[in-house]
Amino acid sequence: MNINELIKKSDVKEIYDALKEAKKTYDDGNAIISDADYDILEAHFLDINPGSDFFDVVETSVNGFEKVEPVMIMSSLDKTKYDEENGGYTDLEKWFKKFNEDVCVTPKMDGCSVELVYESGILKRAVTRGKDNMTVNAQLIKSIPKRLKEDVDIAIRGEIFLKISEFNKLIQTPEGQGYSNPRNLASGSIKQHDAKIVRRRNLSFWAHDCQNIFNVKIEEEKLNELEKLGIPVVPSKRITNISDLKIFLEKSEEKRGVADYEIDGMVIKSNSLDLQKELGHDDNGKRNPKYSVAFKFKAAEKNSFFKGFKFQVGWTGKITPVAIIEPIELGGVIVKSPTLHNWKRVLDLGLTPGCEIIVSRRGDVIPQVEGVIGEKGISEAPTHCPSCKEEIIFDGVFLICENPNCEAKIYKTICHQVEILEIDSLGHSWVNKFIDEGYVKNISDVFRLKDQYNSLVNLDGAGDTSVKKILDNIDGKRKLSLGTLLDLTCIPNVGTSASNEIADKVGTFENLKALDVNELQKLNLENFGTVRYETLKRHLPRMIKLIQDILDAGVEIKKDDEVGGDLNGKSYCFTGALETMKRKEAEKLVASKGGRIGSVKKGLTYLVTNDTGSGSAKNRKANELGIEIINEKEFLEMVK
Repeated sequence: MNINELIKKSDVKEIYDALKEAKKTYDDGNAIISDADYDILEAHFLDINPGSDFFDVVETSVNGFEKVEPVMIMSSLDKTKYDEENGGYTDLEKWFKKFNEDVCVTPKMDGCSVELVYESGILKRAVTRGKDNMTVNAQLIKSIPKRLKEDVDIAIRGEIFLKISEFNKLIQTPEGQGYSNPRNLASGSIKQHDAKIVRRRNLSFWAHDCQNIFNVKIEEEKLNELEKLGIPVVPSKRITNISDLKIFLEKSEEKRGVADYEIDGMVIKSNSLDLQKELGHDDNGKRNPKYSVAFKFKAAEKNSFFKGFKFQVGWTGKITPVAIIEPIELGGVIVKSPTLHNWKRVLDLGLTPGCEIIVSRRGDVIPQVEGVIGEKGISEAPTHCPSCKEEIIFDGVFLICENPNCEAKIYKTICHQVEILEIDSLGHSWVNKFIDEGYVKNISDVFRLKDQYNSLVNLDGAGDTSVKKILDNIDGKRKLSLGTLLDLTCIPNVGTSASNEIADKVGTFENLKALDVNELQKLNLENFGTVRYETLKRHLPRMIKLIQDILDAGVEIKKDDEVGGDLNGKSYCFTGALETMKRKEAEKLVASKGGRIGSVKKGLTYLVTNDTGSGSAKNRKANELGIEIINEKEFLEMVK
């Protein structure tokens, strides 16, 4: 689709059909143009045909769902952005004056728009913008309450979305294949006819508007009242001068990659409900609201050309294809090699050398290929591992090297284990050198390196000072908790949190060795299903053997009273975006102070969130269990 040609011709019907096709393919997860090009084409279309019914009919409808009219107007928003060529914020300043310089600003969520209708406090309907009745599926989303805290009649507008962390888990499974971003996966999930699939997708919901049944005059107060009913709402901020608004928008765009959800801008709305009523909507209430505007961030995607593949072998043996493309600039970064996740993704995209592609860098995460523009093709998969040259298998999703002696697998595994241990000075280049020279074959050999001191100091690039520093730092890690030792075994689907939980349940290494592999489910581990228990059962003998090898290399298991620090005996669960650090950094900080990371269940000491008043599922559960909810600032005071 050549948008320049379409704009040049300015044929209303042709552009209408092109927008309709672009919208449908985007909803199906096979976008044919980038978001930025879509916005340009849409704006041009409305310029040449301002009375169009485009927004009334373009929303994709789903076969098999009852058609229902929404209570509230489910229109789109007018858009503005920072326009460097035409005065920067000039357009935004006009909007701000129109709103009497008092606005409520919220994130522009990138999900599936829905209206919830409650009667006498009970959820009766959930309707999409395409007028599809999705009530059955909406009832399966944990953050959508089936009953409000008060018996009121109210219609609520919001967004069903998938957290980035959940998306990253799903795209590594067969179920997540064919989806290029969280928005498409959320949209595809809510349209499912299989309740089991909807439930395990772990979708979320945030409200951003509702009927004003509260007798309040301010938008911010309306959202607060809505939250009191038990509905999770979007974060909001009241702003009353243009300088603060510009600063807030700039900071929001900078923090875009920190949040665990996708946004493509901010919604700026008049804070006065009386002014909202006065301004109304375009075209006698059928079109966009005149009291709200979407401020769009810089494009998160651009077009490029695909040249070919390179492949990376992970510590589990999974071989990840990476695209080689014509370099492009995205979000201030030059992108040359976006990830393709797995080989099934390559087949779904229809990638072939020379094709034009859409590349995204959403939420400042690793750049990825979103789709192919034009005709799709088929690329042949490699048949041998790029590292050890042994034959590889394709399990329907991943290319996998099963050779246990593959050097790339060994190298990546040890690098991962060294990162778990946080051994300063022992970087990837040193790990590679020690493996190449035959000194290290698994993580237990790292603790035996001091026996090779005389040989190590004679390696190229080494010396007495650097080797002594590495060995001293290794010696500083010779007392480890049982949870850390379990984490070092690198069992698939058993990460740090699960390792610590297993350690808590078994108590000692002796008890771990005495476990009956056929009765592991009696441990009652959080978020463990049949598949994870089977994985644990299959790998338990290897886990025990590796831990014993590490202990034989001079490592001791810390006792509970040896885990020092101000947070000893306390457990924390982090949810939502943090402002001063990433969640992983906060979890490491807790561990360094003797604390533990847990989930929201009985025994947890603190739930840490910057949205302490939210009606989210975690907050509600924490309140039910009597768990103290604290914000990031309070957490930082604890760890000073």
